Amino acid sequence: MAENTDQTGTGDNLSCFIQDTVLSLQENVRCEKAVKLQKAVAACINFFLVEVTKEEPMFKSAELIQVGSFAEGTKILEPDEFDFLVVIDELSKPGAVAIDNDLENVRGHTHLPHSGYVTLVVADDNLKTKWERYCENGLLQCFQNSIDRARFGSIFIEVIRKLYTERVLLKKADAVVTCSSTEIDFLNFGMGMPAVNDIGLNLRRVEFKTPNVLIDFELDGMKIGVDLSPAIRYHRITDCFRPEDCAGVALSDAILNRESLLLVANRNFDFRVTVTEAEVGYIQHIMKHEHKVIYIFLKYVNYSFTTNTWKWQPYSSYMLKNICLRHDLNCQHETRTITFCFKDVLEDMNACCSKLEITSAVKEVGYLVTRVNSN
Repeated sequence: MAENTDQTGTGDNLSCFIQDTVLSLQENVRCEKAVKLQKAVAACINFFLVEVTKEEPMFKSAELIQVGSFAEGTKILEPDEFDFLVVIDELSKPGAVAIDNDLENVRGHTHLPHSGYVTLVVADDNLKTKWERYCENGLLQCFQNSIDRARFGSIFIEVIRKLYTERVLLKKADAVVTCSSTEIDFLNFGMGMPAVNDIGLNLRRVEFKTPNVLIDFELDGMKIGVDLSPAIRYHRITDCFRPEDCAGVALSDAILNRESLLLVANRNFDFRVTVTEAEVGYIQHIMKHEHKVIYIFLKYVNYSFTTNTWKWQPYSSYMLKNICLRHDLNCQHETRTITFCFKDVLEDMNACCSKLEITSAVKEVGYLVTRVNSN
């Protein structure tokens, strides 16, 4: 307790209670077993991505980037959710793609001209013909949904089907499997994956839910969900990011210092501009300890609220993160304590409820706080 009190800068009861609660909530996600599990999950995803490259060399990955709460260090309770971005190598070279927000090309099926979304064309002359089959109306569409054309996600599903039928990774004789172009489900068993660090995951289900690939593993009765999003690294960062759109200089500097950002495919014709790498790094290394603790504590309150009642829709974790990020960037307390900052964050949340809007720490899209009618 003494060590925790030193970090909060005060011995007040609320600060200590929140600090101790967070330590308890993270006990199972900050231990050696959780780290081994994360490495086993990443190894399985990389294994699948190698097979995807064999099926379609154009989808060779340059990087597998972990994002989300486990990467931030804000995961609570169990290591049962992992988020990854897979960066497509050829499209992520400098000059490979360019932003082209010509509304005539998208025929209304896009978020444009809303900020935070862009449409892309293949800009490198050496790649245009090669990637033509993954374009529509001249716009890059290699991840989004298509009835008659292969996409990253549909190829991923095909790879899993072939792994099952051809390589037979611990296949059971009485196995029941359902398979379609967008989903494969191992109904009464798990397809065993090669063990990594003595952790042998069972693959239970894979779904191409445009544009993401959702993967369910199982380990010792615990379901482990993986969200894999294909992305393109874009190097002309100021084409789609302005420092003045950021809630604070510290975060804008963190974004600019990376010298690139990621464009993640959306369901429509467009791509979402994301600075998630910089956000993860900021929360890991720059965000004040007190504010990070408050964010984690609020995630637990949010979780408890969600599981105990269905009458109201709570804040999402992304909403809470943006509120706490904005507070961190603008905190005015000379002597920072969890209690003082927690009260300020609650006031910010109340203001958001009054306006029915939460402004992102990086100005992209306003997020509405909606209430669910109990009737």
